[in-house]
Amino acid sequence: MILANDVVVRYAHETIRVKRFEAKKGEFITILGPNGGGKTTFIKAILGLIDYEGSIKVFGKEARNLSKEDKKRIGYLPQFSFTKVDFPITVKEVIEMGGEPSYIKELGLKGILNKLISEVSGGERQRALIARALASDPDLIILDEPESSLDAKWWDRVVKLLKELNKKGKTIVVISHDTTVMLPLSTKLACINKDIFVHGKKEFVLPKINEVYGCEMNILMHGNKPHKGEKHIVVKKHD
Repeated sequence: MILANDVVVRYAHETIRVKRFEAKKGEFITILGPNGGGKTTFIKAILGLIDYEGSIKVFGKEARNLSKEDKKRIGYLPQFSFTKVDFPITVKEVIEMGGEPSYIKELGLKGILNKLISEVSGGERQRALIARALASDPDLIILDEPESSLDAKWWDRVVKLLKELNKKGKTIVVISHDTTVMLPLSTKLACINKDIFVHGKKEFVLPKINEVYGCEMNILMHGNKPHKGEKHIVVKKHD
C-alpha cells in the first residue's frame, strides 16, 4: 500500500526525514508524536499534496504520480477541513464530495443531512467529514486526528467503525494523540518528531516513547477489562 524510503520533506520552514515507512494491506498503523513534529506534513507527502525527495510509493506508484482513479482508493480526513464553515453547503453535499454517502447510520448523521454544514456542531461536522473520507469505499484510509471535536460516545463509535473496516481488509493510518484508545487497535506504530524514531510492532516501539515526546512517560498494563491486558501510555507526573 505505502512504501517510503529515504524521504526528505521540506515544508513551511520544517524538514522531516523518514528513512523507511511501510504500511501493508490490512494493517492498522497509528502515527504518534508531539505537536509540530511533522506528522501531518508526512501524511501530505504520502498523498502527493506536497513535494518530497526520495521515494514514496502508494499502490506501487510514486505519490506525486497518482491518477484520479488511484486517489479514489484513498479516504482522507485532513486535520482542518473547513476554515470557512459558513460556506453554503449541506452535510449531505459535503459527504457526496467523497462519493456515495455511506455509514450515515453508524455516524449518526441521518437527521442532519439537509442541514447546512454551518448549522451543525463541531462534532457533527467532524463525523460528516469522516463519512466523506469513507464514501468512496477506499482501500486506504488516512485520518489526521479523527478524535477532534468528538465527545467520548462518538469517538468510541468511530473507533468501533474503524476496527470493523480494518477487519474487512482496509488499510488504516491514523494520526492521533489518544494513545489509550489507539494502541490496542494498532498492528504497528510510527513515532515522528522530525524523524521517524521507531516504526514497527508495538512491543518494540513502546520503550522508545520517552525519546519521541521528550518527557518521561509510564507504560501501564490493564487487567482483563476493558482492554484485555493491552499496554497503555500515560505521561508521568511532572514537577
